[in-house]
Amino acid sequence: MRATILSLGAMALLITTLSGCTKDAPTTPDTTPKKYAVKGTVTPKTAEAVDGVTITMGTRTATTTATGAYSFSDVDTGSYVVTPSKAGITFTPATKSIKVSTADVTGVDFVATGAVTPTHIVPEMIAIEPGTFMMGGKASQPSGDNAKPQHQVMLTRAYSIGKTEVTQAQYMSVMGSNPSIHKGDSLPVGSMSPIDAMQYCNTLSTLEGLTPCYTISGLTVTWNPDANGFRLPTEAEWEYAARAGTTDNTYNGVNDGRYPNAVLEPIAWFSRNSAISPPYDGTTSRPQIVATKMPNAWGLFDVLGNAEEWTYGSLTTYTTDAQTDPGRTTSPLSESVLRGSSYRQPATEIMIPTRVGAQLNAWFDSAGLRVARNR
Repeated sequence: MRATILSLGAMALLITTLSGCTKDAPTTPDTTPKKYAVKGTVTPKTAEAVDGVTITMGTRTATTTATGAYSFSDVDTGSYVVTPSKAGITFTPATKSIKVSTADVTGVDFVATGAVTPTHIVPEMIAIEPGTFMMGGKASQPSGDNAKPQHQVMLTRAYSIGKTEVTQAQYMSVMGSNPSIHKGDSLPVGSMSPIDAMQYCNTLSTLEGLTPCYTISGLTVTWNPDANGFRLPTEAEWEYAARAGTTDNTYNGVNDGRYPNAVLEPIAWFSRNSAISPPYDGTTSRPQIVATKMPNAWGLFDVLGNAEEWTYGSLTTYTTDAQTDPGRTTSPLSESVLRGSSYRQPATEIMIPTRVGAQLNAWFDSAGLRVARNR
């Protein structure tokens, strides 16, 4: 009986031992295809815009970010041709052949050439509608030189005019130089002759793909009034915009020429408030950052004081006769007219009707410009 029990125990131990030696079941191989990523960057050769480049790879497309980066995810193994495209840009290389097999593919890069991002600065413009106004100084008010008699003027064509005088940064971005004596990016550009001002207008027009307004040959200038490029305003356009519907010798009331001057102080930089030290006669006066005084009702800054502004036209003698679109002529120009006075002038000259004529090659450190355009 005892032997039988031992025999049965030995048998159980043997079964247990044998069952512990049983092999694991075989593992089923993972047959799911591997997926990978393809990444690259489009870089500019100079200053090209590398955002929005379309990258084609097989039947798939991706678009570059602002930094020129792109990527494809979940890419099957295989061979592909990667091609970038964007209007106005060529790429080096034009295509790239890649093979996706056992890992992500990176560094699929291209260099973009052409369609350089513009670096020139276009002045902000204010739209001006046609209208009729009284040009010149009232008989009852001080009005500066060459400003009377007052007469009716009708402007029949809409135009746009600069919100501020052209700044030194704006001029530098177009012409590549800064002739101003007193330097500062946000100061009005100075030391301008009429020829200089019109050459700036022509160059800016070309950069913007517009038709230049002026043909300049030495000291002879002709204007194409129908060109869509940038230009100087005519005297009438300048005064109409400066007045912004007002009728006094400033857009802030009547300037009596005295100091202190509650009419001028809020709206204009002139010899008294732009001087860095006495005497207040213009010798120590300096141009000031544009758009720091109160604008007129149409949003134009510094139409009085700061830089004086070249306009297109000759210093004709006023009469009481009504006029339509004066100064809009294709006849050759021999001189130009400064309007608005400057930071160097006393209060007695800072008036909308004030006019000063000069030859086309004459320049003054306080003379700048405000651009206009046909609409």
